[in-house]
Formats: sequence, structure tokens, C-alpha cells
Amino acid sequence: MSVSRIDSAVLPQPLKLWEKIVVVVGEGADAGRYASRIEDFQGDALVITEPQFVSGHTLLRDGMPVTVQLTRDDAIYQFESRISRGGADNKGQAILSAPGDFRRVQRRLFVRIEMDTRIEYAVVTPEIDWTCWEHALAWKEAQARDLSGGGMRMETPEGVTIGALLLMRLRRLKQEGLPEYIFAVCRREIKEKNGRALGLEFVLVERLDQIASAPQAVHLPPVLAQFNHAAQNRLVVWIFNRQIILRQKGLL
Repeated sequence: MSVSRIDSAVLPQPLKLWEKIVVVVGEGADAGRYASRIEDFQGDALVITEPQFVSGHTLLRDGMPVTVQLTRDDAIYQFESRISRGGADNKGQAILSAPGDFRRVQRRLFVRIEMDTRIEYAVVTPEIDWTCWEHALAWKEAQARDLSGGGMRMETPEGVTIGALLLMRLRRLKQEGLPEYIFAVCRREIKEKNGRALGLEFVLVERLDQIASAPQAVHLPPVLAQFNHAAQNRLVVWIFNRQIILRQKGLL
């Protein structure tokens, strides 16, 4: 696959044709987010597909300065640019001016944000009938403490052991257009002053068959099979933007 001549000491591999990007315009909670892909390279400029609105309240207009983000296996990277539609060959394209310096803004799966909110969980066992899963599962409440793209920490009563498979119901994520239900494995116990907390690792649908007692993804209702690699990337980006908002408010 062809790659650009644009290189950076920060970016491990050059930009590639058809690579997914997110174009961000504005700042803070009102920032607009638009999805696109790289279609071609014109010198140092990038030809991209027409950006498609994802979220936010700031409209993307011709000539505006933008921040461009791309997700790689190790991190999210971003650079500053300016968008233009005047030089595009057709109406389905736009042009990004030559990228500024690339910045690595976050390690995937490891950077966490505090999330002090109530959640629900249920222990998964092999005999659960997934055709009536909402009634077959014994739902309990717990207090979430933090969240990352790869897992979370939660305070919980006794009864969840190391290695247990859980189904998490995260209504807070549903409000952000992210999967509400995520499978997770209890990986460690954390002793805290005010009680017991657990470290959970989220399980991608693609990896369910590697976990003992996990249901086969093909037998799951669609609502329970949404946390795939793409959804995890969206979660990582959401956490990154939450960090920006919290820093602007002086909370980080």
C-alpha cells in the first residue's frame, strides 16, 4: 500500500492510503468531530474523503484550522492542519494542508480517567441461557472508580473472584454512543482504605472464545456483541477527549 512522504520522528510509520482519521474543529465540550480517510497525497498536503459528522456542536467550514487524530496500535497521534475544499478534485473530497508536528497524545489501553459512578455487573457462568439473558443474569450494583480503553477499577461487595468473567452494564457509555454492555475478566484485587476494589480487563468480542465460560459470540444477542476492536478505539478516543475537557476545567 502506498504511503506518504510525510514522516516524523514521533510517528512510528508514515501515513497510509485509506487510513482512518478524525478531524476535530473547535475546543472543549463543543468541539466538532468528523470521521474521514486519507485518499491521496498532493506534495505535503493530504486529500481526504468528505468528513462525516460524528459528534459535537462546532460546524466544519472551509479554511478552518483543525486537529487531525489517528489511532495506531500503540497510541493516538495528532497534528494541526487547515481544511479546504477548493483544491479537491470532486465534491466527495477535501484537502488538509501540510501537517504540523506530530504529537503522541496517549498510550492506548493504559491511560485512565476517574469515573465515580454507579454501574451494574453480573457474573457469567456456562449454564446461562442467552436467549433470555436479561432475566437469567443476576445483576448487582457497584461503584466504578476509573476507566480506560482496556478496563476499569470498581468497588464491589464480596463474591467476585480473580478470573471471574463478568458482563458489565455501563449506562454512562451508552449516553456517549458507546457500547452499553462489555464483557470483562477480574484480573486483580486492590486493597483500599475504604474497602475492596477489583481491576477488570475488558474482553473484545473477537477474544471471547479465549476465555473460559465465555459464550460464543455467534450465539449472543447483537446488543451484547458490540465491543469489538473498532468500539474499543472509539472508547479510547472518548477518554482522550474527556481528558482534554477535564484539563480545561482544571480538574486534571
